[in-house]
Amino acid sequence: MQEEVIKMVEQERMSSIQLMSGRLGIPADEVRVILKRLVDEGKLNGKLSEDGERFFSKDLEPSEPKKPPEPDTPDFLAFDPRPGRIVMFFGFLILAIGLVFGLTAPTQTQQDQYLGVGFVGILIFMAGCYYLGTRRTP
Repeated sequence: MQEEVIKMVEQERMSSIQLMSGRLGIPADEVRVILKRLVDEGKLNGKLSEDGERFFSKDLEPSEPKKPPEPDTPDFLAFDPRPGRIVMFFGFLILAIGLVFGLTAPTQTQQDQYLGVGFVGILIFMAGCYYLGTRRTP
């Protein structure tokens, strides 16, 4: 019986006398007597509470307090704008390349081709803007 009490106190970190008596199937007064005997013999290091309902072991270190759960973030705050910004950047870059080369192209055919590249850049830029615009408002 004493070994079970030692196991409950040291390994399972149980402090309630009522739980110990329920698990052992003996009255709470007998559990208190066993605990006092174990403390007197030096097998347990601790003390009973003033009301006799709990046994506090001095060998156990207090566990770290649990952090409160973080509140759920609303959907509009969980939005990640980076993909839209990256797409917008590349669209603007393609548009700029198309305009610069289109203005310096020697023939009309090359100017038309670079104008098409610029138009593709505008479409990509608008796709990035659309992605950012799909963010839900609060």
